[in-house]
Amino acid sequence: MNYNTIIEKLHRDGIVELDIDNVLFETLIKLPRTHTTGGWSARVKHHLSLTQAVKQTIRKSTMFEVVCQYLGNDVVIFDVQQIYGGRRRQLCHRDHDLGPMKCVTLAISDRPLNTRIYTGSHLHDRDMDRPTCDDPFVDVRAHMCVYDTYAAHRGPVEADTRNRFFVECCVPTHIEDMCDRFGTLT
Repeated sequence: MNYNTIIEKLHRDGIVELDIDNVLFETLIKLPRTHTTGGWSARVKHHLSLTQAVKQTIRKSTMFEVVCQYLGNDVVIFDVQQIYGGRRRQLCHRDHDLGPMKCVTLAISDRPLNTRIYTGSHLHDRDMDRPTCDDPFVDVRAHMCVYDTYAAHRGPVEADTRNRFFVECCVPTHIEDMCDRFGTLT
């Protein structure tokens, strides 16, 4: 998939699957935890140490070019999380109610992510708590993806949640709100 196709797909679907960045994954798996918060559907979010060196590694990743094309060049990397738990698949949800193109997540794992993303749902305000059979979706089989956090989605069952990392990026005008919503220490 060429670069323009990747950006078009993210704008259209709210999700784009990418080849894994092994350097980034190896950097994230070594990070120490800073604190823990609760998440959707009894998930536990371990927030990881986000140093300038880690931010530089993220910025060198090919995925960060995609993030900047989607959100703009002044993107803020505000959190890195490792999320565990949940005995069942998450309920469908959006991570915030601010609309599209405010925040994206880079998800990366050493196994298929198995997150269900309702494609195009970031483009409308319809309640997605109960998706219908007509709502298009993709089950992310890749080990890395970028998705708009306003897109309706749900995570996998507990067995699939080991070694899953989430790099949270947003536009600068929403950094305080996103830190509050994601449980990030500022």
